[in-house]
Amino acid sequence: RLANLLDAVTSSSDHRATPVSRRGVLATAKTTAPVATGLLAAAAARAARWNACAARFKEKGHRTDAVVTLKDKMIFVDNVKAGSATVRKRLKEVWGITWETWESDMKDRRARCGRGRTTTACVTEAQANATLRWAVVRDPVAKLESGVRQIWERPGWNRFLSADELLRKQLELNPGTFVDEHFEPNAWRLSGRLKDGRALRLDYVVKLEELDAAWPELAALLVRGARGSRQKTLATLAAPFTESDKRNHHEVINAKTHKSSRLSPAMVARLCDSPHFADEWACFDYPRPAVCGNNSSVL
Repeated sequence: RLANLLDAVTSSSDHRATPVSRRGVLATAKTTAPVATGLLAAAAARAARWNACAARFKEKGHRTDAVVTLKDKMIFVDNVKAGSATVRKRLKEVWGITWETWESDMKDRRARCGRGRTTTACVTEAQANATLRWAVVRDPVAKLESGVRQIWERPGWNRFLSADELLRKQLELNPGTFVDEHFEPNAWRLSGRLKDGRALRLDYVVKLEELDAAWPELAALLVRGARGSRQKTLATLAAPFTESDKRNHHEVINAKTHKSSRLSPAMVARLCDSPHFADEWACFDYPRPAVCGNNSSVL
């Protein structure tokens, strides 16, 4: 089945999405993107929706951690609490690359584009456009609640707060400032700028909830775009993720404080319409919680 997937992907002339100008006008494509099927087609449509979305964080000009390999023509944008550790573990085990892998084309930028890690700001738009650019997103409420449990594992007073208490603290901050890195929403992480200042455009945005099912076809795309020596790695790269691959499992209730990592309905409603998180539903195809109503416009 994996060989058939690779053959199907290889029969297409290019893995990259049709380039789009900054004003949203379709540019002339030099090659034809493959006809993606099923979940991968949905991931491509989700990326197109994200690229067109006027998310406020795209104007911030921040960089985002990413696994960057120009030799293998791939950029994986790291999105906290959305399977990023699982994906990075697989890329490290099979291809030997991490966000601390500095290829020769980027070494001269090391001091300026990252803090020891490769980021979106380490590549130019031209370099990025020659790669397969992808990321994983997660249901916004589940992502934030997972962030709460991660915060409990870190030093500082925040580890003694409940989900509602942490969110109240977050909502007091200016948009783009977070109580902890693990509270950064999908829209923030995917808005990382490139070296020349433009927002990175993505080819595929996979839902974490669909990653297991979408992974074999996505892995085949990654192998197809990589250097020749990677072709033999398809079976290992595309293997199903195991429970040991899926890190950061934490209890819902804090054993020390007995507080919950679940948000109350009232705080979910505040989350939906806050300037920090409202774009999560406007820019991605997640249904808004019932307590939030149907207002899904970008504020």
